[in-house]
Order: sequence, then structure tokens, then C-alpha cells
Amino acid sequence: MIARKQSMAIIVAGSCSLSMGAQPEITYTVQQLPDAPSNQQVFLTGVTSAQGEAWSVGYYRTGSQTRTLTYAWDGASWTMRDSPSPASDVGTVNVTLADVDTLDGSTVYAVGTYLATGSISPDTFLIVWDGSAWTHVVTPGQSTFGAQGFLFESVHVDESATAWMGGQFASLVGWPTATLVALDSGFDRYDGPLISNSAHRIRAIDSSESGEIWAVGSAGGSAVAIGRPYALYNDGSGWHEQSPPITGTGEVLRAVVVVAPDDVWASGAYQVFESPQIVTYPLFWHWDGSSWTRHESPAYAEDLVALSPTDIYGVSGSTLVHWDGVAWSIIADIEGPDAPSANLRSIEILSPNTLLAVGEAPRSTTPIAVEFTIGSACVGDLAEPFGQLDFSDVAAFLTAFGTMDPAADLAEPFGSYDFSDVSAFLVAFASGCP
Repeated sequence: MIARKQSMAIIVAGSCSLSMGAQPEITYTVQQLPDAPSNQQVFLTGVTSAQGEAWSVGYYRTGSQTRTLTYAWDGASWTMRDSPSPASDVGTVNVTLADVDTLDGSTVYAVGTYLATGSISPDTFLIVWDGSAWTHVVTPGQSTFGAQGFLFESVHVDESATAWMGGQFASLVGWPTATLVALDSGFDRYDGPLISNSAHRIRAIDSSESGEIWAVGSAGGSAVAIGRPYALYNDGSGWHEQSPPITGTGEVLRAVVVVAPDDVWASGAYQVFESPQIVTYPLFWHWDGSSWTRHESPAYAEDLVALSPTDIYGVSGSTLVHWDGVAWSIIADIEGPDAPSANLRSIEILSPNTLLAVGEAPRSTTPIAVEFTIGSACVGDLAEPFGQLDFSDVAAFLTAFGTMDPAADLAEPFGSYDFSDVSAFLVAFASGCP
């Protein structure tokens, strides 16, 4: 398949430098990823980036089986990479990838589920990218493939380079328990505080720069669909439950972003019976260090990223939602010939003014990547009159740099304000506006 791009502008009032209550101007580009299996259902489920590169993972259906699917982005184009879908000694398998993460790009972890034909329960699945190829790593208990009843749905690499993998353990006896596995020098399994007679699933993991880790998902009865939100945190002393209050039924948290230990956002959905049907509503919770507060939103998030405490983004379906410090709102809705009925599942930060989301469209046969540009495409254009560069832009940059405003965070390592940001601004200013 030949990759095609189409740019579309979403007109929203705002400016490059955001403050409380400000909405950014958003433009986006949709790209169909190349070489996808033809006439098959294709799903992209996760994306991560580092050092100007990105990796996306998922799976595709071929006949009655599923196979892994991985892509790499070098900053200019996407390339499909060979990835293992190993067979087992009991026959054919169904293998899916649910999530991917990396710390610095040197090692990339992708996790999912492995189910052998004839097996009665799934198993964990892990592949690792070493810079040149993906390698299947057998996880604990997986030697018999499918006998243990594990599955992975999330992975996160923290600041110490430890890969945390979360999912579910579906024991053949008793109730399933939440499972978290840490991969450092070896595998270590952690069970979070359990709720009696409840199925637990960890669907998303994130951590702060200070090292506190949060994992969210759902807990329920014999079926998670009737459950409640479930959240764990680890402050270095072990895993502790800190779940939000129950809002409705069928609650599940699908996304979490840790801005700071006292600034954590989680999103998902809950259901309410409104005769004669069950209605699903978006769910957003905020942790301030001592308690959870629920916030209204027109859409929920499958994944979340934060540029700052007042500039947070999430994706689900065709929508991009935004927190401006005051409220959640939809600021982009993907449409057009390249992406009708887009289903975005994961989002990542490429730079302080660029986000990358992945998913599929239409009818789950076309993998897509959507690149969102925040604010003016002219990086140095930070002050009115927009469209031209002059001393007002220099003054705006110096003010933003002095106050550590994200508008001045123009170069890696993002989050630190140093000469690399000054140099990036000078290059952008000298280049002028297109």
C-alpha cells in the first residue's frame, strides 16, 4: 500500500503558549501506514517514541488466526518490521500485541496475549526490540504456552529502566487476580491488594520522574463488565490500592498519566441503566495527592499524555480531548477520505508541539497514524502579530524560558530548560515562518 498524507486544519481559538482555560490551535495529518496485510482486519493498539523515533504495535487477523504487527518511524516515514508470532508444540496460535513502551529507544518492549489452538486459557506474550530486530522473550510460566492463564494489556518503562507489565491472571481455580510483572535483571511478579471474589485487570501504567508508579484498570465479579475502577500506586514501599469511588456499573479505567505525585489523571467509562437500555458515559478522575475528584468530559480517553499540568491530551475513537486546567473538551475530530470512522487507541509526545496517535480506519482494514501539531507551525512565532517574527517573539521566548513555560521547551531533554532550548529557538527564529 502506498502511504498517503492529507492535512486538515481544525480551527480552535488559542495560541502557542497555553494558560489556564486556553484552547490550542490544532492541525493534523493522517497517514496510512504502508505494507499492511491486504484484505485483513488490522489493529494498532500502542505507540511510543524516543530520540526522534517511534514504534507502533498491534495485530492483524488472517483467517481464524491473529498475528503480531509492528512499525517503526524514523522521523520521516513508517516501515513495517518483522515481528515474531511463534508456534507452539500444541499447534497454531493466536498472538496479539496490546501495548509498547521504551525509555530511551535502546530497548523497546511490546506485550500482549498468546493463545494456542486447543488451549483453554491465554498466556502472556512479550517481544523486545534491540535496535535491529524483535525477539520473543518467554515470560514466567509460559513454557507450556497457554497453561497458566495470564495475559498482558499494558507495559511501562520507568525512569530506572525497569519495564512494568500489567494484565490479568485467570487461574483455573479461584478468582483472577491483578498481576504486575517487573522486568529488570529478571522477572518479578507482584500482586496488588486484592478484592475478595473479584476479577482484576491492569490496563494502563505510568510513572512520575520522582519514581512513583500508578497502575489502573478494573475489578469486578465473575465478569469485569459489572465491576468498578481499580487503581494501585507504588511509592517505593510496595503496591497499595487507591481506587476512585464507584460511579455506576461496568466501570473500567483504561488510561493513566502521572504529571506529578499529587497530579494524576485516569480515564475510562461507566454504565448506567436508563430504561430501556444501558448507557455508557465517559469517566475522568483526578488524584491531588490525598483524594480523587471526578470531572465531566464529552469523551473518554483510551490513552493520555501531558505536556504540562494545564495541557493534557487523550484519544479515543476519532476524538482528541484536552484538559486546559479548567475543563475537558473535544478539540479535534478526525474525518476525511483517509480516515472515515477512525478508531484511535494510543497517543505519544513527539515534541512539545507535536503529538502522534495510532489506530485504524476504515472498517479496521487500514492502520493509520495521526500527527497533531499544537499551535503555530512556525516554532519561533510566539507572540502577536502571528505570521511574522520580530522582537516581540524574542521577548515572549525569554519570558517563557525564565518561567519554565512549555512554550520555551523546544529541544530534548524535554522538561529541562537549558541552552539546547535557546539554540533551538535561535535556529527557528533565523529560519523564519513558512
